[in-house]
This record gives sequence, structure tokens and C-alpha cells, in this order.
Amino acid sequence: MTLPPGAFRTLYNVVDALRPPPPGEPAVDVAPAVAASLTTARDVCALRRRLLAVEIEARLRLAPRRGFCWLSREERHALLVRMQRSRFAFRRRAFARLASLADTAGASHSLPGA
Repeated sequence: MTLPPGAFRTLYNVVDALRPPPPGEPAVDVAPAVAASLTTARDVCALRRRLLAVEIEARLRLAPRRGFCWLSREERHALLVRMQRSRFAFRRRAFARLASLADTAGASHSLPGA
């Protein structure tokens, strides 16, 4: 199962904010690992909802016309940290799932030449 392009764009930016590549190194392609982890339609829907929530929050708080993907890395990281420290459990769980996905995607695909 896979995500639509807009959701992948948001996911790439989440991973970039949480686990940026070392200076001078290219970013890791997380698509294969994410696609492999999405085994059911329910998984796809759940991830799409989490990514949509990130986009909506960015549009409401920071960038009404641009959204999450157009924020700087620092702004994206700050928004995700707010999710992690939220008083609402569903937001903390959403952050935890996105962070674990970023860890899994980064660990399962090493950089060329590494």
C-alpha cells in the first residue's frame, strides 16, 4: 500500500525535521520503508490522518498559505515538538508514531557508500 504524493511530501518533511541528514550528505529516501510498513488500508488511512493533522496545524498556526512543507526545518521541528509535549494523548501518540516511522525508515535504508 502507498500514500498519495502530497502525504509523502509531508512525510519527507517530517523525517527531515526529526532526523535531518548529516551536513553534506543527501537525504535518505524513506518511501520504500514506509510503503513496506503500510500493510493494510487501515494503516494508510491512519498515517494520512496524522500527516493531515500536521499540515492543518501548520496552516492554522504558522503558514496559512503555505503549510508544513514550506516551513523552515527549525519551524517544522518546533511544531513537532509541540505535538510531542501536548497535553492531549492523541497528539502525543501521533507524534510517537511519526517519530518511530522516521527512525524505522532511516535505519532500514543506509546512504550509498555508507
